Amino acid sequence: MKPKLSEYLVILFSLAAIFACGCGIGFLYCENHSAGNTGTIPSLTPDSAIQLSWEQRTLENLNKSLDLSKDQQDSIAREIEKTSSEIAATKKQALDDYYAHLLTLHESILPQLSPSQKERMTEDRDKLKKLIDSR
Repeated sequence: MKPKLSEYLVILFSLAAIFACGCGIGFLYCENHSAGNTGTIPSLTPDSAIQLSWEQRTLENLNKSLDLSKDQQDSIAREIEKTSSEIAATKKQALDDYYAHLLTLHESILPQLSPSQKERMTEDRDKLKKLIDSR
């Protein structure tokens, strides 16, 4: 016995209803799950990321999640500023190490290359050195 068109439509609408219910439940779950996130990890919108520095966003999020007093805000702002300068120094050191490793890699690869490849690699290494020097 061959199924009728109406039976195919009932199956199609049933699948559509199941899909819609799954989407609705997923939406409600995600909405409730994200609303409960009141920790100190910042939740950023693109606009706030542009307007505020990470230091300001961190202080703002800590203040929202912990209800800091004015004295606490001032003290924590100083700690954030100190940490910011330490992060900047660490970032500079990490970049210096990264570039040093790249230059070492270039030097270790050279013996394995043909003369034309060596020439291109030397040009790339020179560009890299210029980039390092320009920072």
